[in-house]
Amino acid sequence: MTGEVDIYREWTGTVAPQRMGAHGDEYAAAAGPLGSEAIGASWGDTSLISECATALGLGARYLHEALTVLGSTMQRYGDGMHTAGRNITDAEHGSAAAIDRTGEPA
Repeated sequence: MTGEVDIYREWTGTVAPQRMGAHGDEYAAAAGPLGSEAIGASWGDTSLISECATALGLGARYLHEALTVLGSTMQRYGDGMHTAGRNITDAEHGSAAAIDRTGEPA
């Protein structure tokens, strides 16, 4: 282990956010067809099939909620990676400028 951290700015700043955005869109799209309504809520009796339909409806609702949150979280993560890549570049440019100024006569 060298103790160095290598950051690939181009990948971190452009490729990774694009991939995370695409995955976020996919999760959001997957949540759309599920809908948030309970499946089988209209069975109207207390039979075993009604209980199973209710459980299935709850599972579908929770899956819809999870996919929706996961999609937006992945989008924000990708945006954060883009910001991190930009901040690293800005910090390196600022550091280089400060080092160059230290060598100038006052």
